[in-house]
Amino acid sequence: MINMEWLKKLNLSVPTTLDEFVEVLRAFKANDMNGDGDVNDEIPLSVTADRLSSMFGPAFGLPAMFGPSVGLDPVSSYYADDDGKVHYAPAEAEKYKKYVTFLNQLYKEGLLEVEYTSLTRDQITQRCAQNRTGATFDFSWQMSQLYSKQYPEYNGETGVMVGIPPLSGDYKGVYLGRTPISGIFGVSTSDKDPVLAMRFLDYAMSEEAQNYYVWGIEGESYTVGADGKKAYTEKAADNNWLQQLGINAGCLPSQQSVEATDVLLPKWHVDVDKELQSSIRDPWPFIYSTKDEQNIIAQYQTDLTTYVAETNVAFITGTTSLDSFDSYLSTLDSMGLKDLLKVKQQQYDRFKASK
Repeated sequence: MINMEWLKKLNLSVPTTLDEFVEVLRAFKANDMNGDGDVNDEIPLSVTADRLSSMFGPAFGLPAMFGPSVGLDPVSSYYADDDGKVHYAPAEAEKYKKYVTFLNQLYKEGLLEVEYTSLTRDQITQRCAQNRTGATFDFSWQMSQLYSKQYPEYNGETGVMVGIPPLSGDYKGVYLGRTPISGIFGVSTSDKDPVLAMRFLDYAMSEEAQNYYVWGIEGESYTVGADGKKAYTEKAADNNWLQQLGINAGCLPSQQSVEATDVLLPKWHVDVDKELQSSIRDPWPFIYSTKDEQNIIAQYQTDLTTYVAETNVAFITGTTSLDSFDSYLSTLDSMGLKDLLKVKQQQYDRFKASK
C-alpha cells in the first residue's frame, strides 16, 4: 500500500518496479511530505517484520518468501517451481542474497523503518494518523481502510493508503493468496453420536446455513434487490445486534464470501481489489504429514526457522556482513535442510498426484 496523497503532492506515478519504488521512497524521505516544517520526521516505509518479505520476495523470484526469514509459519517458505521441484526460499543462494542485499540498502539509506523488527500495526496506524508514513504492506482488505481513515484527506470516496500491483524486479511480482484451509474442525473420539455430528457439519457447510451465517434473516438483517443482489439493512449496521443473531461471529465451519465482504467496502476499495485479483497466485498447499514426516519436521524445522529469522535481521541491519553468506548456506545444510527438503518434495509429489 502506498500513500496516494504523497504521490500526488510530488507528481509521481504509482511505482511498478523495485527501482521505481526505491526512487519514490527517496523522494518521500527528501521532502517535508506532511508539511509540518520538519523534513526528518517522515518514514518512507513502515512495515512489520512479518510482512516485509511478502512485499519484496516475489520480485526476486521467491514467490513464497514470507516465513522463517521473518519468523512466520515455516511451511510458507517452501515453494515449487514450474517443474515441480521444491525449494526453500531462504536457501536460494543467488535470489535470497539479492533479496537481503536490497533490504540492507533500504535500511542503510533510512528508507526502511529502523525499528521494523519491533514495529506493530498500532504503531503504523499512529504514524498514518500523524501523516508520517509513505508506504506499508499488510492485508489490503482490512488495513487499507483502517490506515486511510487516519488521514485528514480521507473523504470516504478515495483511498489514501491504497493497495498497488506487486512490484517486479528480476521476476514478475505476485501476491500470494491464502491457503483454502485456514481453520480445522472435527469430531472428538468421545462423541456419543458421531453420525449426528457429521450431519451437523454437512449442514453447516450448505448454502442455506452459510447464508444464515453471512447474511442472517431476510427482511431483518438483509434484503434482496430486483437484480438478485443482497444488501444489509440499516439495523445490520449494529455489530452487537448482528452477533446476537450469530451472524459473522467467527464460527467454524464457515466460508468466506466475496459478495458479503464487498458490500461492506467503499467503492474505491472494491475497485482496487478487482484490479489486484490478477496478481494473486496460489500459496504452498496445505498438506498433511505422515508420522515419519512429522518426526523429521519436528526434529529440524524449529531450530532452522529461528536461525534463518535471526540471520535475516542481521543481514538487513548490517550487524552480519553479507560476505558471510556462503557460511550461512552451509549452516542451513548442517541443520537438516536436505532432510526437510526431501520431506517437502515427497509431500508435494503426493499432493500433485492426488489432484
